[in-house]
Amino acid sequence: MRCEGCDRDNPPDSRFCEECGGEQRAWCHRCGSDVTPGARFCRSCGARQEAASGAAGEAGRLAVRGGRRDLSVLFCDMVASTEIANRLDAEDFQELVRAYQTACTRAVYRFEGRVAQLLGDGILAYFGFPQAQEDSAERSIRAGLAIVEELRALSPEFQRRLGEGISARVGIHRGMAVVGEMGSGGRREPLAVGESVNLAARLQGAAPENGVVISGSTRSLVQGLFVMRDLGEHALEGADEPVTIYHVLRG
Repeated sequence: MRCEGCDRDNPPDSRFCEECGGEQRAWCHRCGSDVTPGARFCRSCGARQEAASGAAGEAGRLAVRGGRRDLSVLFCDMVASTEIANRLDAEDFQELVRAYQTACTRAVYRFEGRVAQLLGDGILAYFGFPQAQEDSAERSIRAGLAIVEELRALSPEFQRRLGEGISARVGIHRGMAVVGEMGSGGRREPLAVGESVNLAARLQGAAPENGVVISGSTRSLVQGLFVMRDLGEHALEGADEPVTIYHVLRG
C-alpha cells in the first residue's frame, strides 16, 4: 500500500505508514468505499478485498482519486413518500423505506453498479466508476428495470400489511462527470458532480410511476437493446435546451 503522504510502499495491512506515521487508507476495488487496511470484506458492498492487492489495488486507488469520467448515473426516488410517511406510523415507514432501499441496492449491485448515496428515499448510483465499463449505459438501464421489478414484487406485501404499496421513478443519463472525494473531517467519500448527475435527477422527475426514463443521448448508445417509447422533448430545470427523453419499457 503506497502512502499518500510520503509515497512509501507499506505492507497491505498497515494502518500507519512506517516512514511518516500517516494513517493509511484503502479503497474497495468494487464500490470505491473506504475499507480498513487489511480488511477481508468491504463494509459497504461486502466484496472480498484480496483482489484489491498489488496492481489491482493500485488501479482501484487511482480510480477513486477521480477526475473527469464518462459514466452512467442512475437516480431513483420513491413515489409519494411524503404522503406515505404522513399516513404511516414512523416505525412502519422506516421498515418500508429500508425494504425499498434494499431492493434498489440489490438491483444496482446485480449489474455491477455502485450505490453512491442513500438520500432517504432517493438513491444515487454510478455505473462506470470506480472501474470503467464500456457498457455502463446498458448496465444502468437493466438495473433500473430490475428496480421496478423488485418493487412490484415487494409492494403487495406492504399493501396487505400496512395499506401502502411501494413504487418508484428512475432517471438515467450517461455523460461526463467530475469524480473526486467530497466531504470534510473524518467523513469523505468519492462522489460525482456535474451536468450528468443533475440531469439524471431531473429525468427521474419526468418518469411515470414505476417507469425508467433515459436521455436521448443515452438512447443512442443502446439502440436495439430495449423497447422504448418516445416521450418527446421536455424542458428540464438546469438544462440549457429541451431534452428528448425515452421511456424504457423492457429489455
